Amino acid sequence: MSFPKIRVLTIGALAILLASLSACGPATATPAPTAVPASAPVPTAAPIVVPTAAPAPPTSAPTAAPAQIDTAAAVQTILDYYDAIGQQRYDQAYLLWAQGGAASGQTAAAFAQGHAGTAGISVLLDRATASADSVTVPITIFSVENQSDQSQQAQRFDGSYTLALESGSWKIAGATIAATDAASPPIAAVADGLSLVQAYYQAINDQNYPRAYTLWAQNGAASEQSYAAFAQGFAQTVQVDLTAGSIQTSGAAGSIYAQLPVVIFAHQRDGSTQPYCGTYTLRRTNVPPFDSFGWRIQSAGLLAVADVAPGSDLIQQLLGGQCAAR
Repeated sequence: MSFPKIRVLTIGALAILLASLSACGPATATPAPTAVPASAPVPTAAPIVVPTAAPAPPTSAPTAAPAQIDTAAAVQTILDYYDAIGQQRYDQAYLLWAQGGAASGQTAAAFAQGHAGTAGISVLLDRATASADSVTVPITIFSVENQSDQSQQAQRFDGSYTLALESGSWKIAGATIAATDAASPPIAAVADGLSLVQAYYQAINDQNYPRAYTLWAQNGAASEQSYAAFAQGFAQTVQVDLTAGSIQTSGAAGSIYAQLPVVIFAHQRDGSTQPYCGTYTLRRTNVPPFDSFGWRIQSAGLLAVADVAPGSDLIQQLLGGQCAAR
Protein backbone atom coordinates (compact mmCIF):
# COMPACT_ATOMS: atom_id res chain seq x y z
CA MET A 1 0.00 0.00 0.00
CA SER A 2 1.14 3.56 -0.54
CA PHE A 3 1.09 6.46 1.89
CA PRO A 4 0.49 9.89 0.31
CA LYS A 5 2.63 12.78 1.36
CA ILE A 6 4.70 10.80 3.86
CA ARG A 7 8.33 10.56 4.69
CA VAL A 8 9.36 6.87 4.49
CA LEU A 9 12.47 6.14 6.50
CA THR A 10 13.61 2.50 6.15
CA ILE A 11 13.26 -0.89 6.40
CA GLY A 12 -0.77 -3.62 14.43
CA ALA A 13 -16.29 -2.06 24.06
CA LEU A 14 -16.92 -2.40 26.43
CA ALA A 15 -18.36 0.88 27.75
CA ILE A 16 -18.87 -0.03 31.35
CA LEU A 17 -20.66 3.03 32.62
CA LEU A 18 -22.04 5.95 30.67
CA ALA A 19 -21.53 9.33 32.20
CA SER A 20 -21.89 12.93 31.26
CA LEU A 21 -19.18 15.49 31.41
CA SER A 22 -19.65 18.69 33.28
CA ALA A 23 -19.71 21.72 31.01
CA CYS A 24 -17.33 24.49 31.84
CA GLY A 25 -18.71 28.00 31.53
CA PRO A 26 -16.61 30.71 29.98
CA ALA A 27 -14.43 32.73 32.28
CA THR A 28 -15.82 36.14 33.23
CA ALA A 29 -13.53 39.09 32.87
CA THR A 30 -12.87 40.98 36.09
CA PRO A 31 -13.58 44.69 35.58
CA ALA A 32 -10.53 46.89 35.95
CA PRO A 33 -10.57 49.00 39.13
CA THR A 34 -11.63 52.66 38.73
CA ALA A 35 -9.91 55.44 40.54
CA VAL A 36 -11.99 57.33 43.12
CA PRO A 37 -11.39 61.08 42.78
CA ALA A 38 -10.01 62.72 45.90
CA SER A 39 -11.91 65.63 47.50
CA ALA A 40 -10.79 69.07 46.32
CA PRO A 41 -8.46 70.72 48.89
CA VAL A 42 -9.99 73.49 50.98
CA PRO A 43 -8.15 76.79 50.31
CA THR A 44 -6.49 78.51 53.27
CA ALA A 45 -4.53 81.71 53.58
CA ALA A 46 -1.56 79.77 52.29
CA PRO A 47 -3.03 77.04 50.16
CA ILE A 48 -1.46 73.67 50.71
CA VAL A 49 -1.66 71.02 48.05
CA VAL A 50 -2.60 67.76 49.71
CA PRO A 51 -1.10 64.86 47.75
CA THR A 52 -3.37 61.93 46.95
CA ALA A 53 -2.34 58.37 46.52
CA ALA A 54 -1.19 57.54 43.01
CA PRO A 55 -3.81 55.51 41.17
CA ALA A 56 -3.01 51.85 40.84
CA PRO A 57 -1.62 50.92 37.45
CA PRO A 58 -4.29 49.51 35.17
CA THR A 59 -4.46 45.73 35.09
CA SER A 60 -5.19 43.71 32.03
CA ALA A 61 -8.59 42.11 32.03
CA PRO A 62 -8.19 38.33 32.31
CA THR A 63 -8.76 36.46 29.08
CA ALA A 64 -10.68 33.24 28.83
CA ALA A 65 -8.57 30.10 28.51
CA PRO A 66 -8.61 28.64 25.02
CA ALA A 67 -11.19 25.93 24.54
CA GLN A 68 -9.79 22.45 24.99
CA ILE A 69 -9.72 20.51 21.74
CA ASP A 70 -11.87 17.39 21.74
CA THR A 71 -9.71 14.86 19.93
CA ALA A 72 -12.52 12.30 19.47
CA ALA A 73 -13.64 13.63 16.09
CA ALA A 74 -10.04 13.68 14.80
CA VAL A 75 -9.54 10.08 15.91
CA GLN A 76 -12.78 9.12 14.16
CA THR A 77 -11.47 10.65 10.93
CA ILE A 78 -8.51 8.25 10.96
CA LEU A 79 -10.82 5.33 11.71
CA ASP A 80 -13.12 6.37 8.85
CA TYR A 81 -10.11 6.72 6.57
CA TYR A 82 -8.94 3.15 7.09
CA ASP A 83 -12.46 1.80 7.00
CA ALA A 84 -12.89 3.41 3.58
CA ILE A 85 -9.58 1.95 2.35
CA GLY A 86 -10.51 -1.49 3.67
CA GLN A 87 -13.86 -1.24 1.82
CA GLN A 88 -12.06 -0.03 -1.35
CA ARG A 89 -13.92 3.28 -1.21
CA TYR A 90 -10.84 5.17 -2.28
CA ASP A 91 -12.67 8.31 -3.38
CA GLN A 92 -14.13 8.65 0.12
CA ALA A 93 -10.73 8.05 1.75
CA TYR A 94 -9.10 10.59 -0.57
CA LEU A 95 -11.53 13.33 0.46
CA LEU A 96 -10.58 12.85 4.12
CA TRP A 97 -7.31 14.56 3.24
CA ALA A 98 -7.33 18.35 3.52
CA GLN A 99 -7.86 20.60 0.51
CA GLY A 100 -10.22 18.16 -1.15
CA GLY A 101 -7.54 15.47 -1.15
CA ALA A 102 -4.74 17.68 -2.50
CA ALA A 103 -2.92 17.57 0.87
CA SER A 104 -2.13 13.92 0.08
CA GLY A 105 0.17 15.13 -2.70
CA GLN A 106 -1.56 12.85 -5.21
CA THR A 107 -4.39 12.95 -7.66
CA ALA A 108 -7.46 10.89 -6.77
CA ALA A 109 -6.56 8.38 -9.48
CA ALA A 110 -2.98 7.95 -8.23
CA PHE A 111 -4.22 7.61 -4.67
CA ALA A 112 -6.64 4.84 -5.65
CA GLN A 113 -3.97 3.05 -7.65
CA GLY A 114 -1.59 3.16 -4.70
CA HIS A 115 -4.05 1.22 -2.56
CA ALA A 116 -5.41 -1.11 -5.24
CA GLY A 117 -3.15 -3.96 -4.14
CA THR A 118 -4.22 -3.86 -0.48
CA ALA A 119 -5.87 -7.20 0.39
CA GLY A 120 -6.42 -6.45 4.08
CA ILE A 121 -5.64 -3.80 6.66
CA SER A 122 -5.81 -3.38 10.43
CA VAL A 123 -4.67 -0.52 12.65
CA LEU A 124 -3.80 0.15 16.25
CA LEU A 125 -4.07 3.76 17.34
CA ASP A 126 -2.39 5.37 20.32
CA ARG A 127 -3.17 8.37 22.51
CA ALA A 128 -4.04 11.46 20.47
CA THR A 129 -2.44 14.78 21.39
CA ALA A 130 -3.73 18.27 20.60
CA SER A 131 -1.90 21.53 19.98
CA ALA A 132 -3.39 24.96 19.37
CA ASP A 133 -4.80 24.09 15.95
CA SER A 134 -4.04 20.43 15.19
CA VAL A 135 -4.32 16.88 16.51
CA THR A 136 -1.67 14.18 16.16
CA VAL A 137 -2.74 10.52 16.12
CA PRO A 138 0.02 7.87 16.45
CA ILE A 139 -0.66 4.67 14.52
CA THR A 140 0.61 1.18 13.77
CA ILE A 141 -0.63 -0.22 10.47
CA PHE A 142 -0.77 -3.91 9.55
CA SER A 143 -1.49 -4.67 5.91
CA VAL A 144 -1.38 -7.52 3.42
CA GLU A 145 -0.46 -6.58 -0.14
CA ASN A 146 -1.03 -8.55 -3.34
CA GLN A 147 2.21 -9.14 -5.26
CA SER A 148 2.73 -9.38 -9.02
CA ASP A 149 3.56 -13.12 -8.71
CA GLN A 150 0.11 -13.76 -7.17
CA SER A 151 1.58 -14.11 -3.66
CA GLN A 152 0.66 -11.94 -0.69
CA GLN A 153 3.05 -10.13 1.62
CA ALA A 154 2.54 -8.82 5.15
CA GLN A 155 3.65 -5.23 5.77
CA ARG A 156 3.83 -3.13 8.90
CA PHE A 157 4.18 0.63 9.32
CA ASP A 158 4.52 2.95 12.30
CA GLY A 159 4.11 6.70 12.49
CA SER A 160 1.47 9.37 12.99
CA TYR A 161 -1.10 11.52 11.24
CA THR A 162 -1.59 15.24 11.75
CA LEU A 163 -5.11 16.58 11.39
CA ALA A 164 -6.43 20.12 11.13
CA LEU A 165 -9.89 21.66 11.11
CA GLU A 166 -11.23 22.54 7.71
CA SER A 167 -14.74 24.00 7.40
CA GLY A 168 -15.58 22.55 10.81
CA SER A 169 -14.37 18.99 10.07
CA TRP A 170 -11.09 17.30 10.91
CA LYS A 171 -9.06 16.50 7.81
CA ILE A 172 -5.68 14.82 7.37
CA ALA A 173 -3.11 17.54 6.83
CA GLY A 174 0.02 15.38 6.81
CA ALA A 175 1.58 12.06 7.80
CA THR A 176 4.94 10.66 8.84
CA ILE A 177 4.92 6.90 8.30
CA ALA A 178 7.88 4.48 8.28
CA ALA A 179 7.96 0.84 7.22
CA THR A 180 9.08 -1.65 9.86
CA ASP A 181 10.02 -5.31 9.62
CA ALA A 182 6.78 -7.26 9.23
CA ALA A 183 8.61 -10.41 10.32
CA SER A 184 9.48 -8.93 13.71
CA PRO A 185 7.65 -10.33 16.75
CA PRO A 186 4.04 -9.16 17.02
CA ILE A 187 3.14 -6.29 19.29
CA ALA A 188 2.77 -7.70 22.81
CA ALA A 189 -0.75 -6.36 23.19
CA VAL A 190 -2.05 -8.61 20.39
CA ALA A 191 0.37 -11.55 20.70
CA ASP A 192 -2.08 -13.81 22.59
CA GLY A 193 -5.60 -13.70 23.96
CA LEU A 194 -4.81 -13.07 27.62
CA SER A 195 -2.30 -10.31 26.77
CA LEU A 196 -4.96 -8.70 24.58
CA VAL A 197 -7.53 -8.35 27.36
CA GLN A 198 -4.87 -7.27 29.87
CA ALA A 199 -3.68 -4.60 27.41
CA TYR A 200 -7.29 -3.52 26.85
CA TYR A 201 -7.90 -2.74 30.52
CA GLN A 202 -4.45 -1.19 30.92
CA ALA A 203 -5.32 1.20 28.08
CA ILE A 204 -8.62 2.05 29.79
CA ASN A 205 -6.84 2.70 33.09
CA ASP A 206 -4.36 4.93 31.21
CA GLN A 207 -7.28 6.74 29.52
CA ASN A 208 -5.70 5.73 26.21
CA TYR A 209 -9.06 5.17 24.57
CA PRO A 210 -7.82 5.12 20.94
CA ARG A 211 -5.66 2.10 21.81
CA ALA A 212 -8.45 0.37 23.77
CA TYR A 213 -10.97 0.97 20.98
CA THR A 214 -8.76 -0.46 18.23
CA LEU A 215 -8.08 -3.60 20.25
CA TRP A 216 -11.61 -4.51 19.17
CA ALA A 217 -11.92 -6.25 15.80
CA GLN A 218 -12.60 -4.30 12.60
CA ASN A 219 -10.60 -1.33 13.88
CA GLY A 220 -13.03 -0.90 16.77
CA ALA A 221 -16.29 -1.40 14.87
CA ALA A 222 -16.86 -4.77 16.58
CA SER A 223 -17.57 -2.82 19.80
CA GLU A 224 -20.78 -1.63 18.05
CA GLN A 225 -20.08 1.94 19.16
CA SER A 226 -18.55 5.01 17.62
CA TYR A 227 -15.21 5.98 19.08
CA ALA A 228 -16.73 9.02 20.84
CA ALA A 229 -19.45 6.92 22.50
CA PHE A 230 -16.88 4.33 23.56
CA ALA A 231 -14.62 6.92 25.20
CA GLN A 232 -17.55 8.71 26.84
CA GLY A 233 -18.65 5.44 28.41
CA PHE A 234 -15.50 5.47 30.56
CA ALA A 235 -15.59 9.15 31.48
CA GLN A 236 -16.41 8.44 35.14
CA THR A 237 -14.23 5.33 35.46
CA VAL A 238 -11.08 5.80 37.54
CA GLN A 239 -9.70 2.28 37.29
CA VAL A 240 -10.72 -1.24 36.35
CA ASP A 241 -9.23 -4.24 38.16
CA LEU A 242 -9.18 -7.46 36.12
CA THR A 243 -9.09 -11.09 37.20
CA ALA A 244 -9.02 -13.59 34.32
CA GLY A 245 -9.78 -17.28 34.31
CA SER A 246 -8.49 -20.07 32.08
CA ILE A 247 -8.65 -19.34 28.35
CA GLN A 248 -10.24 -21.91 26.02
CA THR A 249 -9.42 -21.92 22.30
CA SER A 250 -11.03 -23.51 19.25
CA GLY A 251 -10.62 -23.26 15.48
CA ALA A 252 -13.16 -22.55 12.76
CA ALA A 253 -13.02 -21.51 9.09
CA GLY A 254 -9.54 -20.02 9.01
CA SER A 255 -9.76 -18.42 12.46
CA ILE A 256 -8.79 -19.25 16.02
CA TYR A 257 -11.33 -18.23 18.66
CA ALA A 258 -10.70 -17.96 22.39
CA GLN A 259 -13.12 -17.66 25.30
CA LEU A 260 -11.72 -15.82 28.32
CA PRO A 261 -13.82 -15.64 31.53
CA VAL A 262 -13.25 -12.50 33.58
CA VAL A 263 -14.30 -10.75 36.76
CA ILE A 264 -13.71 -7.01 36.84
CA PHE A 265 -14.18 -4.28 39.43
CA ALA A 266 -14.93 -0.84 37.97
CA HIS A 267 -14.00 1.95 40.39
CA GLN A 268 -15.92 5.17 39.75
CA ARG A 269 -15.11 8.82 40.44
CA ASP A 270 -17.91 9.02 42.99
CA GLY A 271 -16.15 6.38 45.11
CA SER A 272 -18.43 3.48 44.18
CA THR A 273 -17.28 0.15 42.79
CA GLN A 274 -19.29 -2.09 40.48
CA PRO A 275 -18.28 -5.74 39.94
CA TYR A 276 -18.95 -7.52 36.63
CA CYS A 277 -18.44 -11.07 35.44
CA GLY A 278 -18.62 -12.55 31.98
CA THR A 279 -16.66 -13.73 28.97
CA TYR A 280 -14.64 -12.13 26.19
CA THR A 281 -14.66 -13.80 22.77
CA LEU A 282 -11.35 -13.19 21.00
CA ARG A 283 -10.34 -13.93 17.42
CA ARG A 284 -7.17 -14.29 15.37
CA THR A 285 -7.02 -15.08 11.67
CA ASN A 286 -5.19 -18.37 11.13
CA VAL A 287 -4.40 -17.83 7.43
CA PRO A 288 -0.92 -16.51 6.56
CA PRO A 289 0.00 -13.71 6.09
CA PHE A 290 -3.16 -12.30 7.71
CA ASP A 291 -2.18 -14.00 10.97
CA SER A 292 0.37 -11.18 11.37
CA PHE A 293 -2.49 -8.91 12.46
CA GLY A 294 -2.65 -10.71 15.84
CA TRP A 295 -5.60 -11.08 18.23
CA ARG A 296 -8.58 -8.75 18.56
CA ILE A 297 -11.71 -8.64 20.74
CA GLN A 298 -14.65 -10.01 18.77
CA SER A 299 -17.40 -9.66 21.39
CA ALA A 300 -18.02 -9.51 25.13
CA GLY A 301 -20.83 -10.46 27.46
CA LEU A 302 -20.58 -8.93 30.93
CA LEU A 303 -23.11 -8.98 33.74
CA ALA A 304 -23.24 -6.62 36.72
CA VAL A 305 -23.18 -8.63 39.94
CA ALA A 306 -23.63 -7.79 43.61
CA ASP A 307 -22.08 -9.03 46.85
CA VAL A 308 -18.71 -9.75 45.26
CA ALA A 309 -15.67 -8.26 46.99
CA PRO A 310 -12.12 -8.09 45.67
CA GLY A 311 -10.19 -11.15 46.79
CA SER A 312 -13.28 -13.15 47.78
CA ASP A 313 -13.68 -16.86 47.06
CA LEU A 314 -16.74 -16.04 44.95
CA ILE A 315 -14.49 -14.65 42.22
CA GLN A 316 -13.09 -18.09 41.40
CA GLN A 317 -16.59 -19.54 41.41
CA LEU A 318 -17.72 -16.92 38.90
CA LEU A 319 -14.69 -17.63 36.72
CA GLY A 320 -15.47 -21.32 36.93
CA GLY A 321 -18.88 -21.01 35.32
CA GLN A 322 -21.28 -19.65 37.95
CA CYS A 323 -21.46 -16.27 36.24
CA ALA A 324 -23.59 -17.79 33.45
CA ALA A 325 -26.02 -19.16 36.04
CA ARG A 326 -26.82 -15.73 37.46
